[in-house]
Amino acid sequence: MATSISCLSELNPLLLVARTMLLQSTNWIHTTLGLLGLDSSSTNSSSIGVALTDCAMLFDESEPRLTRLLSGENDTGDDARTWLSGVLANHRTCLDGLGEKGFVEPHLASINLTTLVGQALALYGNHMNMEGFKSKRREIALKVLFYFELPYNTIYFGNNYWNTPGTEISPQPKWGLLASWNGETSKAHFGVAKDGSGTHVTINEVVVALHRMGHKTIVTGNRNVPDGSTTLSSVTFGVLGDGFWARDMTFQNTPGPEKHQAVALRVSSDLSVLYRCSFKAYQHTLYAHSLRQFYRDCHIYGVPKISSSAMPRDASETTGIVIHGSRIRTALEFSAVKGTFRSYLGRPWKKYSRTIVLKTDKDSLVHPTGWTERRGSYALSRLFYGEYMNTGIGAKPKQRVKWPGFHVIGRQEQASPFSVSNFIQGGSWILATGVPVWLGV
Repeated sequence: MATSISCLSELNPLLLVARTMLLQSTNWIHTTLGLLGLDSSSTNSSSIGVALTDCAMLFDESEPRLTRLLSGENDTGDDARTWLSGVLANHRTCLDGLGEKGFVEPHLASINLTTLVGQALALYGNHMNMEGFKSKRREIALKVLFYFELPYNTIYFGNNYWNTPGTEISPQPKWGLLASWNGETSKAHFGVAKDGSGTHVTINEVVVALHRMGHKTIVTGNRNVPDGSTTLSSVTFGVLGDGFWARDMTFQNTPGPEKHQAVALRVSSDLSVLYRCSFKAYQHTLYAHSLRQFYRDCHIYGVPKISSSAMPRDASETTGIVIHGSRIRTALEFSAVKGTFRSYLGRPWKKYSRTIVLKTDKDSLVHPTGWTERRGSYALSRLFYGEYMNTGIGAKPKQRVKWPGFHVIGRQEQASPFSVSNFIQGGSWILATGVPVWLGV
């Protein structure tokens, strides 16, 4: 049984104002780009132009979400909260990108949009509570944004997360993670360019050609933040349309560790599935940006941060990460220096960060405390980090951090809200892809 959006007509005025403010912010962005002599549809080389172009893309993605909610279509309450969380993720990513480029005076409507969408999320959540659609556990943990499934997802760490305080850093090993590709000396078999200067005009044409040849597809790039991109636009391959499926593909970004943020794959696609894929980069390899995503039999490589997501700043948002039935281990080329640095499962990037690790094997690179602070006591009482029935040398629940927001999950009924079925309603859409899925925990 699901809550119909048409039953929530009392929220329409709030959504209507939010949509109006979104359109005002979009108009402001295009006006600002025009004053700078830039165009949102072109590749901008100026620092602020890159960030504003990101904002134009993100707001163009958000507007149809709000319009659909206002239309009264027979969508579910889970859909509504997912889409509103996606709108907030888009909005805050815009502001973060502007901040990265030193632009600190966002349009007033853009600021107010955060409050309006947050209020709408809270009201949807209250309505679902009254209808009995949420257990107490879901009130704490909400839904998942980003889901790894068993049995063969493997997350590889290279140079680990953060240095041991007070220790001297040894000389860096030879960076072998992406050594097989060199942007200056290697030549791609296919090149994609809209202007016709490559071998093909679209990636889809290349995928079709590779399928005919029986080869696996590797999409590579070298954009990064120090060379002018925002984190969002540094991506090699970005996905926006809903229902994205990928199989037997590799996405990589190759500029090296000295270039900091350089995303291999960014996904902002609701009901997206990635099967038997690999993601390779150094920092922010996989940017699971928003909405419902499912990964099966995938390999993720990163130095020092594996993934980045638009973590919530509002308790009503339905975002989070679940890693289920996976393996977390050191990449072979870094095994010799595994003990040189402390490695953690994560830290609270935003106020209401949520990460749950279920039935996952962790090798000795994971520090016994498991998690680390970002800024002192910031978010430690508001985050939700949980672990359930993990194995391996790195799974030591008794030695984990003692934060108010960290939970050792002891019973199956406590873990079940984090299943594919409950968190991302996977039974209603993943089965149709033919990808193997375990709906429970």
